[in-house]
Amino acid sequence: MITNINNRIKVLKTNLDFLFLIHFLRIELYPGNKIKSIYNKKDSNPSLQIYPHTSSFYCFSAIRGGDIIQFYKDFTKKSFEQSILELEEILYNRNKTKASLQPGKNSRKSSVNDFKVGENGIFDNLIKIMTRRGIAKSQAKLKSFPLIMKRRKKIQINVYEAIFEYCNKEGLQLEAKQYLTGISRNLKEPTIKEFRLLSVNDPLELRKYLNNNFRKEHLCISGVFSAKDKFLFFSNPILIPYTENGKIVYYRARLYKNQNNKLKYFGLAGLSSKRIFNKDVIKTLKKGETLYIFEGEFDTIYATQLGYKAIGVPGVTNIPFEELKKINIGHYDIHLAFDSDKAGEIGVQKFLDTLNISVKRVTFENCKDISEVRNA
Repeated sequence: MITNINNRIKVLKTNLDFLFLIHFLRIELYPGNKIKSIYNKKDSNPSLQIYPHTSSFYCFSAIRGGDIIQFYKDFTKKSFEQSILELEEILYNRNKTKASLQPGKNSRKSSVNDFKVGENGIFDNLIKIMTRRGIAKSQAKLKSFPLIMKRRKKIQINVYEAIFEYCNKEGLQLEAKQYLTGISRNLKEPTIKEFRLLSVNDPLELRKYLNNNFRKEHLCISGVFSAKDKFLFFSNPILIPYTENGKIVYYRARLYKNQNNKLKYFGLAGLSSKRIFNKDVIKTLKKGETLYIFEGEFDTIYATQLGYKAIGVPGVTNIPFEELKKINIGHYDIHLAFDSDKAGEIGVQKFLDTLNISVKRVTFENCKDISEVRNA
């Protein structure tokens, strides 16, 4: 009996995605995989940390934690045995729904883990429509979630492409062009065009353009405006597009005017920056071909300019391990070119420990990265 329970627990902890459970329970998830305490109702800040890779959690305000089963038990106030039964039903329905979806379309799990403005209402309406058609409510929830994610991605792409069209028409600001083509980055005009690099020349006009062409809800979903309606691009940054299938799916911004500013890069509000940069290059590779992985977008861009097949991660603290697994990163001859500093070495070790694949470590003699080699 004990062995049977232990096996059931192991199956749940191995196969039931903690973040999916958070969605299923309609709990608001904050950046960094945090939620508000389920123990301390007065907790105004998200103090409970979810650890998806270990299927565990820890609440810093209540000073207690545990595994996914303990979380469900404490949240629902059910018995241990009842919690296991209900979690097994959730897992069963989850797997059944995933099997019914077409691969490569709705089965993709979103990297954005909390509902945005207006999405709760749409989610509820979808559930009502499905239940009227005879679909069980638990299954309706599971089927509705991918539809919300598909809608969200479409909205985001529309906003991001509109930003590109507007800023590209304005052209690169002189200072931005000097930064990109000068000693700082040494990029050529065709490379800048290939990677669709932009500068925000007039933030007020760009904000006005977006407000005139998109609903406030859509701008919030895109992360260009924060939940408090703050426009993110007032600092005249360079915008670095992340593309998939030729469409812009995310922006990272680079501040370049004040080199003493500690905040050099920032992403979009409420959206995860754990993404693969230059992801479309994967489609050009055959199994076993060499692929370089750089720390940072500009190192990736410069390496591509030199003729290397390269992708990038937005810093060693934002390595998108789940995405790397999905593209079967182990199928390629990986040359890992993280920075030759302490943080880079830690990132390399974390990369190896998490993915458990064979890689070749690329180092830069007496230089931190490929940019310093260029300028040496």
